[in-house]
Amino acid sequence: MNKILEKIEIPKGLIELLNKNPIPKLEEEITDFYFIKSDRLKDAQENYRVDEITGEDITGNEKGDWKKEWLVIGSGVADDPLFIDLGEESKEFPIYTAANGAGEWLPYKVSNSIPSFVKILKILNEMVKTQQFDGEEFLDKIDKYTDTLGVWEEEVEMLDEMLLDGMNEVIYAGDE
Repeated sequence: MNKILEKIEIPKGLIELLNKNPIPKLEEEITDFYFIKSDRLKDAQENYRVDEITGEDITGNEKGDWKKEWLVIGSGVADDPLFIDLGEESKEFPIYTAANGAGEWLPYKVSNSIPSFVKILKILNEMVKTQQFDGEEFLDKIDKYTDTLGVWEEEVEMLDEMLLDGMNEVIYAGDE
């Protein structure tokens, strides 16, 4: 393992939160979110904190740089990283994402905390499982778990398309 990665201190509080709040097993393949296992967290920082080829620190303090305080804890839509700011432990680590491959890292808050993120996914799962998914209702229900709905609005659009496609398959299959 790279020397820079070896020096990363993973807070015990983070590991406890991840262990207490696993991402629920989703009924359908409705989302690409996952958390990285705690014993793989240091390795997951490669290409964010450390250049994979040179092994050099690639963090910075300018706008658009990956910050030393950020720690990748999972992956989201389009394999964009889910990450936390190590300085926000008292808030149970709000979760952020940023577009991978955009040339700069512009963080976007996904949830107010790790437990809030898991609650959002449970709400999503329950609505899809019971075939009661309504995008506006979903966004209303999760509003208390996140200050920003943008990522979730994108997820709703994708789900609406996916569920509509599924409905069309059922309709067409019945016509045969």
